[in-house]
Amino acid sequence: MTDRPVEIQDISPISQIERVMRPPKTFRTEGIINLIFFSVIFSGFEYAMWLSAPPDRGVYAWLLAGVFWLPMALISIWSILIWKYVAVTFHQGYLSLRSIYSRRELKLSEIEVVHWSLFSHGQIKVKNDTTTGRINLFYFSNKDRLWLIQYFRDRYPHQIQENWPLFCLKIA
Repeated sequence: MTDRPVEIQDISPISQIERVMRPPKTFRTEGIINLIFFSVIFSGFEYAMWLSAPPDRGVYAWLLAGVFWLPMALISIWSILIWKYVAVTFHQGYLSLRSIYSRRELKLSEIEVVHWSLFSHGQIKVKNDTTTGRINLFYFSNKDRLWLIQYFRDRYPHQIQENWPLFCLKIA
């Protein structure tokens, strides 16, 4: 009879974990490609409309093309900004959450609530006395998502974890 190998779990103290997670490069690549693609398409579309419009209505062709191009350009730029700024860092007992607009740092040993949210393809909200941080799982690779879910599920008591059954059913 052979014994099954036991899974080796990360049982190192919280302060020894060193890990940085960032969105994959596909966010940057897709953002740049979409920005170029839609710029070329709408430039051609606008030029064709400008040629066929009466001379006194050429300005409206520019405005119409701009109205359709601008949302696509903003979405593409947002994707590039996500790739550049979003990061989750575990370093010397602290959790550093960096987003496009803010940076938050929480001490891992002081986290009081881990809330599992279904918002935006899954989100982990961590809270202590003064700070609330959010980790949007959509921005990370499947390997990093799984690591984050396992980390927070295994490290913190089940009593402080909110909404886990629904999160597990729908996301995990």
